Amino acid sequence: MTDFDSLLDAETEHAIAKKRSLNPKTEDFKPRCIIVGPGGEIAMLPILGWGEDRYRFMNAVSQTAKAAEAQAVMLTTDMRKLEPEAFCEHFGVPIPTRKTIKEFQVNYRRILEDHNNTMANLPRACWSEMIIVAIYGPRVKIAKLIDYTWTDDGTYTFAEPMIVKDEAAQQLQIGIIPAWWN
Repeated sequence: MTDFDSLLDAETEHAIAKKRSLNPKTEDFKPRCIIVGPGGEIAMLPILGWGEDRYRFMNAVSQTAKAAEAQAVMLTTDMRKLEPEAFCEHFGVPIPTRKTIKEFQVNYRRILEDHNNTMANLPRACWSEMIIVAIYGPRVKIAKLIDYTWTDDGTYTFAEPMIVKDEAAQQLQIGIIPAWWN
């Protein structure tokens, strides 16, 4: 049986080291995708043109994983994360509750559309950055979320990784890595 925790730890270390080696003004973090085969074999796929093509790419990965009877797919990428309190304060929308989440989502999508559909165009206080390393498969759903910041002295600082498992990790993957085993 594949040791998914060790695989996740190794990929997390690689992602942090890779991010540290980049100049955020001139270099982008390149996402990685790894398919874990039925016997624990590792196949790494290059990800080119991640932006708008990410769903098409991950659908193709899902089909490959199905054909290979893969145990899991691991995705490593960096991303922006909404800071809800700062966002709501800046744009004058109520902080979402369970009862008002749909209203918040409508407001968020409208505001994002007004900013060319990218969080990077929102005021800087409204978002933060993180690396996500996620393993998703029929018997494993684990993700590590690592917040980071670029400091004034030209280095990155990384928060302690937050680990989410099972249903919480699955929620992160909906729409990114299709469930090929269904």
